[in-house]
Amino acid sequence: MKKLSATKIDVAYLTLFQGLNYAIPLLLTPYLMYVLGAKNYGLIGFSQAVMAYLVLITDFGFNLSATKRIATYVSNKVKLSKIFYSTVAAKIFFFIISSSILIILYFIPQLNMYRFALICGFPLLLGSTFTFTWFFQGIGEIRKITFMSTIARFLIIPLIFLYVKSPEDVYLAIFLQSLVFLVTAIFSLYWIYYRCNLLDKVEIKRTYIYYEIKESYPLFLSTASVSIYTQFFIIILGLT
Repeated sequence: MKKLSATKIDVAYLTLFQGLNYAIPLLLTPYLMYVLGAKNYGLIGFSQAVMAYLVLITDFGFNLSATKRIATYVSNKVKLSKIFYSTVAAKIFFFIISSSILIILYFIPQLNMYRFALICGFPLLLGSTFTFTWFFQGIGEIRKITFMSTIARFLIIPLIFLYVKSPEDVYLAIFLQSLVFLVTAIFSLYWIYYRCNLLDKVEIKRTYIYYEIKESYPLFLSTASVSIYTQFFIIILGLT
């Protein structure tokens, strides 16, 4: 009964975590549209749509596949550490790919007006890569990452209302919204390093990394098929 109760609590925290990701932008939208204007707010929408695609690459389905594998071997320190570091290595690999795509986009002449907006949105990509929500879910500590994410938002979001006062502040608005993800990542890295009982030295082979990628590949395709469709029209509108 206690285990079932804990599971329900974790589901509630996961719902809260996902809800915050949608609710906060919805709360900010009316203020930012009023202060920045429709044209400048379009810079935010385009930047976030591009970052959503790049985050999709770095996540690569690990939020589902790695969570399951972490939960399976949570009591095996050696196996748990190998899965964690192998998944992190895979995410870094995809992060490099995403960053390379971002650099290419920066030099495309048709995207000239979005260049600085994309740079200001980079902390979102970096933070999403190193937040490790999948690990917290797998070890049954989703409430920890929910708490960290909430604290990061309470620290950063008020700065938008304090410092974003005119259309010229659009890039600051993009940067501050992205900074939330980076601050959350810093909190999660701190917790994993000082509180999580992972092995410091673990041999990570290419085969381990490849296995994690192979396990997540079908889930990536499933997630991508939905995400690409939802963000596609924002990209098209931004290019027209």
